[in-house]
Amino acid sequence: MPALSERLRRVLALRDHNDHLVSADVLQALHIEVRDETTPEHRNAHRIHGLHPPPPCNRLPARTDRSGATSVAPAYHRIVSAPHRGANRRACKLNFVKDGHLRLGLDLGGTEIKAVVPTDDNGVLWSAQVDTFAAEGRDAVLDRMVQLIATAASAVAPRTIETLGVAIPGVVDPEAGRIELLTNLTADWNGFGVQAALEARTGLPVALLNDVRAATLAEHTVGAGQGYNDFICVAIGTGVGGGLVLDGRLFLGSRGAAGEIGHVTVVPDGRRCNCGNVGCLETEASGPAIVRAACDAIQGGDTELEELAGSRQPTPLQLARAAERGNRTARAIFEHAGTMLGQALAGLVCVLNPQAIVVGGGVAKAGDLLLDPIRAEIARRTVVFMPERGGVEVLPSSLDGRAGAIGAAVWSQAYLKGRADVG
Repeated sequence: MPALSERLRRVLALRDHNDHLVSADVLQALHIEVRDETTPEHRNAHRIHGLHPPPPCNRLPARTDRSGATSVAPAYHRIVSAPHRGANRRACKLNFVKDGHLRLGLDLGGTEIKAVVPTDDNGVLWSAQVDTFAAEGRDAVLDRMVQLIATAASAVAPRTIETLGVAIPGVVDPEAGRIELLTNLTADWNGFGVQAALEARTGLPVALLNDVRAATLAEHTVGAGQGYNDFICVAIGTGVGGGLVLDGRLFLGSRGAAGEIGHVTVVPDGRRCNCGNVGCLETEASGPAIVRAACDAIQGGDTELEELAGSRQPTPLQLARAAERGNRTARAIFEHAGTMLGQALAGLVCVLNPQAIVVGGGVAKAGDLLLDPIRAEIARRTVVFMPERGGVEVLPSSLDGRAGAIGAAVWSQAYLKGRADVG
């Protein structure tokens, strides 16, 4: 097999000199190297090059796209090592096991499924994402999750994935391994034992966590929450979610659902929420709520808003650009959303007395258009915590859209080893 041997030599030479960019051709060669053990020649290739086949959890089915074509991995994976963060970082450190075992985190979203394998200092060793196609139903989405896990396993070989954490955009019971309620995916997810299903199909131990709780853990470990023993994390996107770190620990409550700030009632006779309640914060301050308000204004004759936003159905970021260009309606929409968020958060501040609130999610990219009214409303409603008495900081998230997947990976290590304390 001279052709195979030559490809393996090229792979090894490239990995020796450039560990930061791995092309599809290289991954394909690695795929042959670690998975095709059906012939003596391939087994000899392992032995000749000093490589060892991975354990069964890395020999998952190859990825198949919606058209039936099979591939090993995306065209390119950029492998990024996080900068040294110093000895004073106070959060849990994810350490590689000496034999090369790794942790994988998945973040299941209504639009995309994101995957991250963290480095030992919780930077990003490998990451990828695929479309969810949520409308196709639970089984089809589960297939894509398994395919993404297979891609990750191939990409990090010869190291092996030891644990899998999955961030879920709804109410989950981590102990039972079950999804209690998902409002933004199809109804067949509700009550589903996703932990057992993924363990059966991958051979990996699986830990579940709500997606914003996972992002909260990532903020605590490598993000804006570092250095705080007590803080609230809120994520504003398709919905509004939250997470709590209290006394240096991720606080989950009795069934893993602590932090559901999006379903706090802020308008008692307001709009019907997907959860079944009326007047939830999510109906007033989420991305869809902001878009709805903008569309109503444009349909009501605000031609300036349409012109400055560049659309009759502007996204939150298009609306933010219109606000920055001076449109009063756009500014008022963010003012309302921020005020509603501040109202709900003020109640938590009075109950929990946190040091900080970290605000993330796609809508938070609007910056101070959203953060300033949050700060103002919290200050107005929490006089007992006025700045001269300590106050509370309101900070933007320092992490990108992979926070949920990073947090899920960190959680899998802590939870599956029986350590709820990750502070």
